[in-house]
Amino acid sequence: MQRGEMFITRRKIVYRMRQDGYRVRFLHFHDLIQAYVNAKRPAYGIRERMKADNIIPGNLLLGLVQQVDPFRMTEASYLRD
Repeated sequence: MQRGEMFITRRKIVYRMRQDGYRVRFLHFHDLIQAYVNAKRPAYGIRERMKADNIIPGNLLLGLVQQVDPFRMTEASYLRD
């Protein structure tokens, strides 16, 4: 497995768990988001997925979500505007 493909595998695992009737919990999202952080990829729709599964992010998870949020404002974003 090449670097960056782990987040795809973890996303598939969470999807299969959901199909089999398992309830996706906080730690599943933590592992999934950590895989996105390690792969340095944006996690499109992760907030909506968490909201649909009634997952309320704490400080730890919220910090990770902000790292992979593709629409966050950075210092360079203000220069564009």
